Amino acid sequence: MRELILTIGMSFLAVALVVSFITGSLPVTGLVMLAVILVDLFLLALIHYWDLTLNNIIIVQLVIGLGVSVDYSAHIAHTYLITQAPEEMTRA
Repeated sequence: MRELILTIGMSFLAVALVVSFITGSLPVTGLVMLAVILVDLFLLALIHYWDLTLNNIIIVQLVIGLGVSVDYSAHIAHTYLITQAPEEMTRA
């Protein structure tokens, strides 16, 4: 359990630093971190409801899930930051 908390805590810190550097926006970084936290919370809930025991394989899978959720959320957030609105939308 101690390894799980340490690994996920360090991963969240690394994710927050990298995403804030990439996006340059604190609100967007907060939304990405919220998405990542919710994905990990969902995975932890599944571990509980499926009656799995915490072992090294489960912890590695949680960290991989964190990485995939960061990748997806950060790319979407970055796209929203750099995309320009069409001119038809700005005239109204």
